[in-house]
Amino acid sequence: MATNLAVLFSQGKKVLLLDLDLQFGDIAVLINGLNYKTIMDAINDDLESFSSIKQYLYSFNENLDVLFAPKTRRRQNL
Repeated sequence: MATNLAVLFSQGKKVLLLDLDLQFGDIAVLINGLNYKTIMDAINDDLESFSSIKQYLYSFNENLDVLFAPKTRRRQNL
């Protein structure tokens, strides 16, 4: 539902969609961005400024950018 709303809202305004479902995020599958950078790539790299985050955003259309959830979930040892 979030993906559909983001696409709808992007018809009139700039939208940033963040997939923060870090275990089961599937927005990359829905918009065909499977081989793109994720939020984990952004966290692991040393970002110099806020504007440097743009390289991690997938541009779906002119007004919609997406930051994807990690491709694989990290296991926690209990």
